[in-house]
Amino acid sequence: MRLFVALELPDLVCGELWAECQGALQPTAGLRVSDATLWHITLAFFGEVDESLLERLGTRLQRAAARHPALTLRLAGAGQFGGHVLWAGVRGEVAGVRRLADSVAACGRREGLVVEQRRYRPHVTLARSSRPADLRPNVEAIGEWQSATLAPRFAIRCLRRGSWLTEALPNTCARSRTWISAAVVGTPVRFRSPARTLRGGRRVRPGSSFR
Repeated sequence: MRLFVALELPDLVCGELWAECQGALQPTAGLRVSDATLWHITLAFFGEVDESLLERLGTRLQRAAARHPALTLRLAGAGQFGGHVLWAGVRGEVAGVRRLADSVAACGRREGLVVEQRRYRPHVTLARSSRPADLRPNVEAIGEWQSATLAPRFAIRCLRRGSWLTEALPNTCARSRTWISAAVVGTPVRFRSPARTLRGGRRVRPGSSFR
């Protein structure tokens, strides 16, 4: 299964950012919004992981995350990657996010997983373009927006056959199409449907466009 570890964002922040994007972003050919109900800050991407490793890896991740203090962050600013990805920036205790990402990557390597070797830049992917596009107007359009401070949750996500799926891990023995909460130890699992209502009562589906 394809697996990555991330910081989950509060519903309210996702809703406010979605509303800002709806009002500010300009139509751009080929640009598709990511599923706003799943916006997150990726810590590490592990790719294909054998299910036999999942419980042991989850235990390692729990222990690693528990050694880090809680993070206070906010979303602010925007940028792009090569005309293909539009993202929102992360401010606040960014150094703490980088240290946590390093710990997560180390957990994967200890289990023999291949982890990308590149400079880590915490961000939230908002939209992707199927072909190179001039995203500068959209970067400027949302560049001044910023969220209130937030305390993200540490989580693991895995993707199988196009669906989000939890697997049994220590302290998270529920099976549902939702997040796997991996730490802080003792934090209860939060159950969700695949799509949830955001600000204004609007429900967001994957692959919708900014209009």
